[in-house]
Amino acid sequence: MSDSESIDFQILAELRRITQNDNLSLKKILRKERESPRYRCNLGALRLDGPEVILGNWNIPAIIPTYLGARRNLIFEYDETPMLLETLRKIVHHATSLELPTWGHKKVTDQSNSIMIESSSPNIAKPFHMGHLRSTILGQFLCNLYRAQGYQVRSVNYLGDWGKQYGLLAIAWSRWGDEEKLQADPIHHLYDLYVRINKEITAEQDWDPQAPSKVNDAAKAYFSEMERGDTEKLALWRRFRDMSLTSLKKTYARLGISYDIYSGEARAARDPESEEVVEALHRAGVLGSTASGPWNSFRVQEEKRDQEQQRDDGRDQDQSLSVQFDLSPYEGDQKLQAAPLCKSDGSSLYLTRDLGEIFWRDMNYRSDKYLYIVGEGQSLHFRQFFATVRILDPPLADRCEHIGFGLVNGMATRQGNAVFLNDVLDEAQSRIFKKMQSNPEKYENVEDPEHTADLLGQSAVIIQDLLGNRSRNYNFDWDRSCASKGFTGPYLQYAHARICNIFKKVGLDIHVPPPQTEQILGDPETIKKMWINDSQQSTSSSESWRSLLRTLMSYPHVLDSCLKSNEASPLVDFLMRLSKHISEVYRDLPVKTYLEDTLEENTLQMGYRNALLFWAARQLLAGGMELLGLRPIESM
Repeated sequence: MSDSESIDFQILAELRRITQNDNLSLKKILRKERESPRYRCNLGALRLDGPEVILGNWNIPAIIPTYLGARRNLIFEYDETPMLLETLRKIVHHATSLELPTWGHKKVTDQSNSIMIESSSPNIAKPFHMGHLRSTILGQFLCNLYRAQGYQVRSVNYLGDWGKQYGLLAIAWSRWGDEEKLQADPIHHLYDLYVRINKEITAEQDWDPQAPSKVNDAAKAYFSEMERGDTEKLALWRRFRDMSLTSLKKTYARLGISYDIYSGEARAARDPESEEVVEALHRAGVLGSTASGPWNSFRVQEEKRDQEQQRDDGRDQDQSLSVQFDLSPYEGDQKLQAAPLCKSDGSSLYLTRDLGEIFWRDMNYRSDKYLYIVGEGQSLHFRQFFATVRILDPPLADRCEHIGFGLVNGMATRQGNAVFLNDVLDEAQSRIFKKMQSNPEKYENVEDPEHTADLLGQSAVIIQDLLGNRSRNYNFDWDRSCASKGFTGPYLQYAHARICNIFKKVGLDIHVPPPQTEQILGDPETIKKMWINDSQQSTSSSESWRSLLRTLMSYPHVLDSCLKSNEASPLVDFLMRLSKHISEVYRDLPVKTYLEDTLEENTLQMGYRNALLFWAARQLLAGGMELLGLRPIESM
């Protein structure tokens, strides 16, 4: 029996193997019969004339196929109880072994399975907008998921730390900078300065739209001196960057997030690789050459700022002349014609810097896969980027992938529309804290209400973001995300805390299997009494434990689905279904009542059996929540 698939997916995988058709769809070919443990499949759906090829090559002993000729149906029968108990045994075995990963995770032993994941990528001195927040949350999940599967993962935060905005920021600092405010909150103070200097530019343009902006020109001149290596100006830039990064790291730590590598556009812009990329493209004949020089074939045009097309990771788009080249002959896509490579004076744009960065990464941290967690709005940029890499190094291009996501609307905090990560977390914590205070009886029993509210608030934000398909746009709703019922982060936390409370009330340790587990799962007489006889009686208890274990059985397949799609939504959906099952079976599988009846051995053992079921559910619930970036709460 496969560790990685539930009953229906085992049948599907075997049918795909036998028919050599990977396109078979679960929903289209299999039907579960309600009153019996069996599935039905019509030969027509498999495009087979007869059943012989299936019956003669079937290789899953626990599932028996038979053929009903009248309706040309294949019937797949199975004894569900042993399969469910085997799932429970594996959960226990994996949880109690130091050698094994959590059940459901594949342990990748091949050391060549390395992956580098770029996410978050905020800009220094600018708001941490929703593109950054979504990238941070999704990127952290993918890092957790791949690590749990045994991959060697390096997480990268590629900062927007270079560009003309630093010229603007330096001018603003010279006019209105406040050292005390900078020390207290560098990110907010630098942002306030940035907003103020941009308002001055707007005022200039309102006064005379035809005249060049003196502030803009001064900022360009300042940044040009930075690019030429002015030590005084670079020292101020480095100070702003370091202070902002220190502040960002504190906020990331609040979420339990850390990055293996902090890189940035400044490193890429000043690195020789960026210049070498342009030279390599010229040598490859991509840019063209004439007797007058290699730049004659370039198309030079004014690059306008377009707010709707601005890069979702927020990296600056310079309003300057840029050199562009035509990629369409290499990829057969006319949309790739105008790839902005660099400015007309030869200095870099972010395509050049991204190209230099990927070759630098591959030289220093060679990985089998490079994932870029950036909004869908930048899909054209990444197509141009990867197409250019393919010209220079086709195998490297094959290892690069853009993981896009949709837009989010409505994420304003009480501080205003500019989104700062700390403000988002503070807002969520405040809303949850007020809800907690509205129930004084429960509030008094919470050990650290402010910390609990913070963890619940983080859960609310994370689950709202990961709930749906990542490519879809959605409207953020504070009330819905912070609700304790429905598909929300607090709902998952409540389900987890509820199981922990069951164990606390009877004095059992939630972190180890309950007493008599080995006997309950290994002794034939106990198995017959606790499971087989119970399953033969159509009681609410029997159906409850079986439905719970059916849900747990699907966990490995859920993780496989997440890996194949780089999506978190299958796991979120699984955890919601599991939490709902926990709530539904809570009364049918009593623990405290049975364990208090110490005079009756059968009743006591049944209490431990029910405790084992809840313990196993908590193992997968907590493990799944941690993959998503949540920290499970044991009391609330």
